[in-house]
Amino acid sequence: MPYDDAHALEAAGFQAGTEVVRYAPHVRESVRTLVAAEEIEQVDLLLRVMAGFDAASAEHLEAVGTMAMLLADHCKFAPQIVSTSLLAGRLHDIGKLAISRTLLLKPGPPTPAEWEELKLHPIHGGATLAGLPRLKRLAPCIIAHHERVDGRGYPYGLGGDEIPIESQIVAIAEAFCAMTVPRPYAPTLLPGDALAELERCAGTQFTAELVDGFVDMFRSGRSVTIESPR
Repeated sequence: MPYDDAHALEAAGFQAGTEVVRYAPHVRESVRTLVAAEEIEQVDLLLRVMAGFDAASAEHLEAVGTMAMLLADHCKFAPQIVSTSLLAGRLHDIGKLAISRTLLLKPGPPTPAEWEELKLHPIHGGATLAGLPRLKRLAPCIIAHHERVDGRGYPYGLGGDEIPIESQIVAIAEAFCAMTVPRPYAPTLLPGDALAELERCAGTQFTAELVDGFVDMFRSGRSVTIESPR
């Protein structure tokens, strides 16, 4: 069965515990006018590969891409940043294809050694995209999506403006989606609690202004059920 991008986008967005995804088609169509069809096709192909490797990871990528796109749009960034945020969000964990599937699907928390292996996925992802001429511009965004504004992230300890703005956007979207979807090694938060956690980490892990924009995106009428269980 072919990978149904539109269905996965909607399902993953709702799984993330929010109704903002219903605004995605309009924004996404405007983005498509800025991105070459060949780029979209290559991104879709990589998502299909991830779906075959681990369907849950593919749904996560779709959800993060949607959230990143909407955040960039809500914060009124230039259309090019909005489109790059979408593509980078959809591919941010593509480097996990280079991680052992046994480790990736492990039902419990990773050991310290396993965690060090998992932390290499941004580098793997960047290397993958650097080898694809149409997508290599996304490589720096993928590599830096786990960096922190206080310089305590990985893989290189970048901080502040050293981190591409798209990576800063994706980091917030990724954290929200991760916190609101069941994981075997961490508690699942209701969306309202996840927003509070983002606010707690604003200025250290995440860019404060972007966190403000993300919270405002939910609390300004684009979401009507953020405090309710999925």
